[in-house]
Amino acid sequence: MDNSDRDVLIIQRLNKSFNQYPDTKDNKDLFAELFGNLRDSASEKMAAGKTAQEAVDAAFQEFGDIDALLQEVNAEDGTAPKPAAARQSAEEKADEDDDDKIEINLNDLSALKNLGKLGKIGNNVAKRVTKEVNESLNKPGATIITNGHTVVRNGKWVGSHDGDERLQLVNSFEQSSDGIHKLTVDYPDDLELQPTDDANFHFAEYMTTDDPAMYATADQAGDTLRIRAGKRSHFGISILINSRSWGFRARAVLQVPKTYTGAITVNGDDGNVAVHDLGALTDVALRVSDGNLQVAKITGDNLSAKSDDGNLGLSDIHFTNTDVSSDDGNAHLANVTAKNLQFRMDDGNLSLQDVRSETLTVQGDDGNFSWREVQATQVDMQYEDGNFSGQDLTFGDLRIRTEDGRGSLKQISVANPVSIATDDGNFTLTDFHGSGDFTTEDGTLSLDFAEVTGDVSVEGDDGNIRLAFPANAAYAFDLHRDDGSLRLPAEAEYSKQGKHRAIGNVGSGAPEFSVSGSVVDGRITIR
Repeated sequence: MDNSDRDVLIIQRLNKSFNQYPDTKDNKDLFAELFGNLRDSASEKMAAGKTAQEAVDAAFQEFGDIDALLQEVNAEDGTAPKPAAARQSAEEKADEDDDDKIEINLNDLSALKNLGKLGKIGNNVAKRVTKEVNESLNKPGATIITNGHTVVRNGKWVGSHDGDERLQLVNSFEQSSDGIHKLTVDYPDDLELQPTDDANFHFAEYMTTDDPAMYATADQAGDTLRIRAGKRSHFGISILINSRSWGFRARAVLQVPKTYTGAITVNGDDGNVAVHDLGALTDVALRVSDGNLQVAKITGDNLSAKSDDGNLGLSDIHFTNTDVSSDDGNAHLANVTAKNLQFRMDDGNLSLQDVRSETLTVQGDDGNFSWREVQATQVDMQYEDGNFSGQDLTFGDLRIRTEDGRGSLKQISVANPVSIATDDGNFTLTDFHGSGDFTTEDGTLSLDFAEVTGDVSVEGDDGNIRLAFPANAAYAFDLHRDDGSLRLPAEAEYSKQGKHRAIGNVGSGAPEFSVSGSVVDGRITIR
């Protein structure tokens, strides 16, 4: 059998399912997408030595229930009934009506492998059965729930599916933590690192396809433990519809001893990665591509979190040095402390809530920035076209440089003179406690001071600059214009008032600060 036989086999099996539904555009598009993915997957398997029939069978098995997928898609269009919700309700009702339901705490993954008595749940799952689990399985209708998920229903293993009941436990192992100071995990699919009170690392892997070649393995070299995912198809099929996944999916859970204080490196890909509630660590390096990264409740020396298109979420994080970078993905940080905090963002958005740091450095492109309750000794920020909004900000030093970007900061206090420069962008400070240098080319600067703590200098080309000082403030001014205009309070007293320059004072008594500025074709307004 050759490639043409392969294609015929795929088309025949797809037609058997698709012929039951209307020939709509959505169904045609889905047929074409499935055919292409199944063909690529089968081709890869044929290259590995399988016959066309074996390769096609494996590709369809890897994808899953195509009939259920078609029901889901056509139910959306109103061209078929919606049996999925009814089945779910029936399953939930079965759980509720089951008198033999028993909930067992299986937070320790080492206990999951004890469910081997139920039959084949993975070629690498141990067959030892603990007394507690064994007793529950003696009840024909037993249902076991762990971590909020049903893993056994009516005496049948359904796996820890994390919302996807197609996932089955296929692989598990444990590894001693003695002498381990570096942990590296290379895993392209969904991965969770969680704590355990046990002294050993515990690993459990769930898949929609039970293929030993795809199982993760562990190797130790010196003080380094490395866990690597098994073989993955280059043409893996994965479709997400209505928050339900179709095609191959894998998920792994690694439990890390709370006593482990070494380094952790995770190299992810399209899968989501979650790391939480671990002990005090040294170096933590986490990388994802299109998957999302969630990190919570960990501390350590150095943290590096990197993403391409995936989103980053960090909460309750306390590291000496934290480095976050993203291309198109968004980053959100909440309750984070660091001595040095650095961000490199391209088109992704950066959100900070309750963040404290000595140095805070940001390099951005077109992404937006939203900061709330941020404190830092030194802030250095550069971005191009994004929008920067913030409230309740307290800084020692502040330097901002943007091209066409915009900014709007409220309730901001800066101890030392700030430096803010824009090209064509507009920038607004409201309820500002501080002083400093402000420049714009064609943009607009609007500075509303609640307290002026030092001298103020402004400069613009064609842009407009508006300054608002507290009532009864006393200050000296020295302003220059070319073809632009100057507007000062009516009570201003001039020592020089020419066509291009105005020098004088506002307020009674000795000046508390000075205001200097110049514009070309723009305007300076003080009120």
